[in-house]
Amino acid sequence: MTKMLRGKISVGMFPDEKVVTINDSSGIGIVLVASASLISGDSVRVQVIDSQDGKSLVLLPGDVFGSGRTVTVRDTELAEIG
Repeated sequence: MTKMLRGKISVGMFPDEKVVTINDSSGIGIVLVASASLISGDSVRVQVIDSQDGKSLVLLPGDVFGSGRTVTVRDTELAEIG
């Protein structure tokens, strides 16, 4: 299932990319570079792998720094697309 994950969006090195900072379920910041086409407002498109107990395991797009591409986030940080 695809959802939008809230984060802080910054300008990337190239016009077609954005730097995204999100927090995992423990509040640890994770930085990734994603295609600008995956950004809407203050959110980035992610794939939800599993959800339970108010948390979701998501697959992040793009290049992730200091973490793997799968992270656990709070469900309150996710929104439906559209």
